[in-house]
Amino acid sequence: MSEDSIRDLVRWADGRAGPPPPLSADLAGRVLLRRRRRTRIRVTLGAGLCLAVVALGGAGLFERSKDARIVAEQPSESGVPRRPPMHPAAVAELTRLGVEADLHTRIAAGMSAAREQQLRLRDLRHRLVADDPYEQAQRQVDRAARIILCRAESLHRDHGLPASAVAAYRRVVELFPANPLAEVARRRLSELENSNGETL
Repeated sequence: MSEDSIRDLVRWADGRAGPPPPLSADLAGRVLLRRRRRTRIRVTLGAGLCLAVVALGGAGLFERSKDARIVAEQPSESGVPRRPPMHPAAVAELTRLGVEADLHTRIAAGMSAAREQQLRLRDLRHRLVADDPYEQAQRQVDRAARIILCRAESLHRDHGLPASAVAAYRRVVELFPANPLAEVARRRLSELENSNGETL
């Protein structure tokens, strides 16, 4: 079989493999899909190359003389009939494809294991944050300060009760002095005091 025939066989195998799969957001999944596709190509190519080798061997047998065929069909020292050797290019290509498939399999397995480890670590971090009593208490403190601050602003802007708003702002400062919302309450107190010209 000529090189053109082998090239046509490779093109046919590529056509049988179909178009590449759509890209996925998951990189490990994309690598696994690519490995499967290459495995299909390798199997198809291997089958085609085996057929080519068989055809080459058959053509060689017909072209040989009678004496050469007799020598080729004689059993070896172990008693097993000899087979025609594979073409060196076919052996090299099959070896290369096998090494490449193994490499892709190892890479995909490593990426899948790393992804699973990242997901486990993320879940553990989420549980630690969700179950941390200090974090829960801090969220409740922030929520309470925000509720009082919003109430003070509503008293001032919506109801026109600056004295009640000042009392609520002072309560935020007294109850939550280290909270960032206490600084907001201090600024509002200063604005109210400056706008009224005296301390309420």
